[in-house]
Amino acid sequence: MCTLSAVVQGDHLRVVMNRDEQRTRPTALLPRLQDRSGRLAVFPIDPTAQGTWIAVTDAGMVFALLNRTSKGEPKCEPSRDHVSRGRMILDLLDADTPGEVARRVREVDPTIFAPFRLAAIEGESVSLFTSDGQCISNHRHDVRQRNPFMVTSSGLGDELVGPPRTTLFNDMVANPSRGGAAIDIFERQDAYHAHQWLARPELSVMMNRADARTVSRTVVDVRPTGITMTYLAEESGAEPIRLELSRTHPSWGELRQGR
Repeated sequence: MCTLSAVVQGDHLRVVMNRDEQRTRPTALLPRLQDRSGRLAVFPIDPTAQGTWIAVTDAGMVFALLNRTSKGEPKCEPSRDHVSRGRMILDLLDADTPGEVARRVREVDPTIFAPFRLAAIEGESVSLFTSDGQCISNHRHDVRQRNPFMVTSSGLGDELVGPPRTTLFNDMVANPSRGGAAIDIFERQDAYHAHQWLARPELSVMMNRADARTVSRTVVDVRPTGITMTYLAEESGAEPIRLELSRTHPSWGELRQGR
């Protein structure tokens, strides 16, 4: 249950992800810097499954994982107990190129995971790997200022939340009205991820319903000079956490709190 978007302006890639979770799920561990086989990566951790839903590496590659809930497809019968989908990202963090990511994903056994969508984003390219629990397909999306990317999911059913959230994204970010055209595209992206319909909070990007809600928002900025992950837990009084990577000195990382 999440909403992910990617926008490019000039040489600046910006990825934003809302994480929606059950209210009973434990609070995620804050993002931290880790060495993954010589590659530095930044990501939060889900304490239940010990995986993650979003990460960025010092190579400038962003990974994001969404559940997939399709009412029209037969229920997947796994060959054995499901492995946490969030662990897939951890296994990809040392990849150097999108081609290597694609090769590794092709080798994944989809029957050991519940259905998912995995996005691997670099520069102006998004590779979206989609699994129905039996096979994995791959779709490439070129991201530019006039062609931003968005994908979303919900436990209520992707077919239910997808159309209204997609229409809203097109109106607010991809093809804004005359009144919004002058607003910076990154500001429009932020406004989209903060949007909530008062009459339909359960379908909103900033989702809220009796059993689940949007629990965090993560922003990843990738520029030629450096990479930043900013993480905000949607809790009263929570301060954003910012972690930076230097692309000129990839062995250095610094954790900074505050805006």
